[in-house]
Amino acid sequence: MQRNKISVIIPAFNAQNTLKNCALSILENLEEQDEIIIVDDASTDHTSIVISELKKCDNRIYSIDKSDNEGVSAARNDGMKIAKGSYICFLDADDYWDTGMRGLLNDARLNTYDLICSGTVFEYPENNYKQVVIPRVYGEFTDNQTFASAIMAYDAIGLLESICNKIYSKKIIEEYKITFPNGVSNLEDLEFNCLFLKGSEKIYISKQASYHYVCLNNLSLSAVYKPNMMDAFENISKLRLKMYQSFDWNKEIEKHCNLKQKNYLIFSFRNLYLKDSPLNRRKRIEEIKILKKLDGFNSLMCIEDPSSSLFQKIMTKILLMKNKELIDLTCTILYKIRYFGDGIYSKKIRNLITKTKEQDYREYELRS
Repeated sequence: MQRNKISVIIPAFNAQNTLKNCALSILENLEEQDEIIIVDDASTDHTSIVISELKKCDNRIYSIDKSDNEGVSAARNDGMKIAKGSYICFLDADDYWDTGMRGLLNDARLNTYDLICSGTVFEYPENNYKQVVIPRVYGEFTDNQTFASAIMAYDAIGLLESICNKIYSKKIIEEYKITFPNGVSNLEDLEFNCLFLKGSEKIYISKQASYHYVCLNNLSLSAVYKPNMMDAFENISKLRLKMYQSFDWNKEIEKHCNLKQKNYLIFSFRNLYLKDSPLNRRKRIEEIKILKKLDGFNSLMCIEDPSSSLFQKIMTKILLMKNKELIDLTCTILYKIRYFGDGIYSKKIRNLITKTKEQDYREYELRS
């Protein structure tokens, strides 16, 4: 039986310190007919030298050298244009695969799945621990009802928002002309996945987690302010609705979509108070007013979610306050505390849960 070829695309910008480890971890899992495509997005460090050395060592590695930095979406699109594999994977240059990925790639080589989904291992070097997130529902799905339920369960734990824990059929990408949105820096992975799933008929969800996402700052203290975040969230909410409506719409899925929209509103609110936010008090209050005037705002904020984090619960309580000035004052104080001493209080909280997270990952390794 002919084995499907795999193409792995790595966008790289100033990745001289991590790219080699990333590429070598992929090569451990690939077969002779497979390929790696590294897209150098006009790096200003020694990334190009690392790429040259890798290409000398293995003829399965190809590269695209861009003269202008156009961002990760454009880099991935460029990689897809020259990919020769029947299936496509994506990795970020600072992440890596473990050898368990061989099994998932084998599923793609020998089957006709449109999409293979898996879990993710989150690594936090600063605190020296790992957290594994694996699908709660897994197996092969083809009919609309089970398809929708499986994707909803996968989406509920945040795994749908990444492209790096998946293997995509190139046939679907080409048939539906799916690309990453250029110039978009919010949820571009999720947009790609929503469009891809609308064209999919046969998916496989694995309970395995072999993609390691390296979180260089586990406290999100380096999160940057993003303009127009509310518009991006509104766009992705519409895409998510259209995706689920193409499967099998029901009350459970409706509640799920509403919960996701609620979380987007919370993150739009948080965005106003990030360390590099250019907004003054007056501008922030104007944004809060816009948020609270959105259709269905109060009903969305009042939806109960047993799995919500402490952060989400606190933000919900704040946003439900009536006085906009008091909302702004409360959140300003909270974020001053968060950033005080380079996040000393957040780090102490994180250290309290480190042992539990590490135990979770050790249990996963033993089960695997």
